[in-house]
Amino acid sequence: MRSIAIFCLSILLLAEGCSTHSQCRRDLYQSSFKGAADATITINLLDRQESHKAHDYAVGALALRLEELHTLAKDADKDDLERQADLAHAILQHATEHREQLLQDEWSLQMVIELKSLVTNTVDIKRASELAQYLAASSTNQLRFPTP
Repeated sequence: MRSIAIFCLSILLLAEGCSTHSQCRRDLYQSSFKGAADATITINLLDRQESHKAHDYAVGALALRLEELHTLAKDADKDDLERQADLAHAILQHATEHREQLLQDEWSLQMVIELKSLVTNTVDIKRASELAQYLAASSTNQLRFPTP
């Protein structure tokens, strides 16, 4: 009976994309650690009254997480992809409303480029393209990830 339970657990873990239970735990730990580290750095900057640096750091962290979502999307199911598109839409809407602030952030252009790869409707794709063009033309303070 125990071997059947272990076999079923192994099948479930493999179906989830993890080769072992410990690998899934390590991946979850790493994700949680990144989130906690990002939040800690942002809070420390805010506590020191460095809101501009906090915003810049948060935009950079967001750009990295969006790039990770884009990379990992090939293994996502339909529901996850829909949630991802909804999240990207909400971030893009906020970014569009605060586009002047994004001119100050080093990673905002990269964030918008990553958003463009995650949104699914044509209105959002167009909005992301226009925002990326605005940021690229209006600021020299933009960094980009190396493209593979």
